[in-house]
Amino acid sequence: MKKLGVAILGLGTVGGGTYEILTKNHDKILKVDEIDVEVKAVLELNKERALALGVKEENIYTDINQVVKNDEIDVVVEVIGGTGVAKKFIELALENGKTVVTANKELIAKHWCELEKIAKAHNAGFYFEASCVGGVPIIRVLNEAMQANNLESIKGIINGTTNFILSKMSNEGLSYESVLKEAQANGFAEANPTADVEGYDASYKLSILSSLAFNKKVPLSKIYREGITNVDTTDIAYGKELGYTLKLLAIAKDTPQGVEARVHPAFVKDDNPLSSVSGPFNAVMLHGDMVDDIMLYGRGAGSL
Repeated sequence: MKKLGVAILGLGTVGGGTYEILTKNHDKILKVDEIDVEVKAVLELNKERALALGVKEENIYTDINQVVKNDEIDVVVEVIGGTGVAKKFIELALENGKTVVTANKELIAKHWCELEKIAKAHNAGFYFEASCVGGVPIIRVLNEAMQANNLESIKGIINGTTNFILSKMSNEGLSYESVLKEAQANGFAEANPTADVEGYDASYKLSILSSLAFNKKVPLSKIYREGITNVDTTDIAYGKELGYTLKLLAIAKDTPQGVEARVHPAFVKDDNPLSSVSGPFNAVMLHGDMVDDIMLYGRGAGSL
């Protein structure tokens, strides 16, 4: 049996969900994989939040150096978000030989190569499956299962917040403003929803996914971006009359002229599988030269 000490940096929506998974499913992981996973530390300024989740007081830290210097910790999970403090903490963890797991799509989209070099220099693991499409294992599929294919295109709904909003507007005829408030109350949208509703979040994910799919760096600056803040119920109603559903799509194609990548609202025919992806769920359609079309589907917003 192998012991694995884990530190979680940040106990917000995603961090709290991560802690719950690792503690609730501890016995299952131990039985199936013979790995004794134990959360040895959480880095969290809000002590009451950590205690409410069941974290032992002696495992609550506010100093990153105490975490990365702890020999009992093998894996550091970064769920703080952003590119400031989170980047510094990841660098410190990697430099101390800790394997890092992160859900930080903005950081990966902007600093992937830089962080990967640090990981290799210190023989540390660096994983970011959770950075794209929620619980859907899309990165592992691109890295492993699809390696025999030349991928030609990616098309999908990769932001759960905007899909929740557009689905509610479509199904119930509600306004953008009222549904946004509901999304925030349900934990599907942040207090400041700009990254989601303006398409930044989807752009970060598309940069990562298209870079992996096409084996070439697709920078954010080359991705066209448009959010959903100007969408109203009239737009959706006209689409319905013509047999279309409005979705925020992320699309990337590998063409002879280069990679074309864009994020924007688009009408999807009602007979297209993507039109039925509703609420906080995500779906990605991949087209390969050998496998043709496949679709991956799963939850894309929320803590679990």
